[in-house]
Parts: sequence; C-alpha cells; structure tokens
Amino acid sequence: MRSLHLSLATLLTIGTTALFADSAWPGNVKPKRISVKHALKLQDDTPVVLDGTIIKQLDEEHFLFQDRTGKIIVEIDDDLLEKRPLKPRQKVRLFGEVDKELHKTTVEVEHFTTR
Repeated sequence: MRSLHLSLATLLTIGTTALFADSAWPGNVKPKRISVKHALKLQDDTPVVLDGTIIKQLDEEHFLFQDRTGKIIVEIDDDLLEKRPLKPRQKVRLFGEVDKELHKTTVEVEHFTTR
C-alpha cells in the first residue's frame, strides 16, 4: 500500500510539473479568461486571456479586438503574425499581459490561437 501511495504521489508531482513547464507566465501563474471590460481595470503586467474577435488591423503590430463587453487595442509582434496571419472578423483567444500607460490600456499578446 505504501508503494501505491508513493507511486501516486510521484505521478501527481511529475504530471503537475509537466503541465506547468511550458507556462509563459511568471511564477507559473495561470490567468483566467476575462472580459475586455475587466482587463481595462487591471494593473500593468497582469496576465490575461481574452476570447473575442479581431475587428481590424490598425498598423503592423496593433489590432482592434472586441468581445461582448467592449473593445481594446492589442499588440501582436510580427514574428507571431508571420506564423499565423490574422484577418478582420477572425475569432481568437489571446494570451498576454495588460500594458497600462498614462492615458490608455492595451494588451501585449504573448501568443494566440484562432477558432
């Protein structure tokens, strides 16, 4: 019985470590999906996950993103876009951090998935 408990504990430890090994978030923080309305109220550098739609491209790396609660400008590095270009009305899940400046709040995207 003792070896069964040790085996289970080892599996849980290995599984949990593997699950978080690829995390892009500091301290293995797993951000929750939130709304644009909520993201606009968060502090700088807060990890976020947003589900919604790309409305339009504003310049090389900036896009207008919208969910059911509002709109926000998101910054997606061109190296991410080379692998997977985005187009208007495309549904996406964005993983990034809030970038709070004096008069505006944006999201700096670390990676994204399309739907």
